[in-house]
Amino acid sequence: MMLKDVNQTASAVARKYLRLQCAAGVGPVCARKLIEHFGNVDAVFEASLAALEQVEEIGTTELSEVDALIADRSYVDAID
Repeated sequence: MMLKDVNQTASAVARKYLRLQCAAGVGPVCARKLIEHFGNVDAVFEASLAALEQVEEIGTTELSEVDALIADRSYVDAID
């Protein structure tokens, strides 16, 4: 993998993290808990609602916002 590819990959991950963190009702603490639970930000964006519900200390509002963000899929165009 060339350095350019690594930078593009890192940039895409950073944009996903920011998109998650900036979603209404989510914030940095919720984003961190989700990433810790799923292992990485890509896995958060691939998670089902049932999987999201398994994350401890994530409230109904946050779950709803994250699920809506994942379902929206417009983030794919914004990131790619």
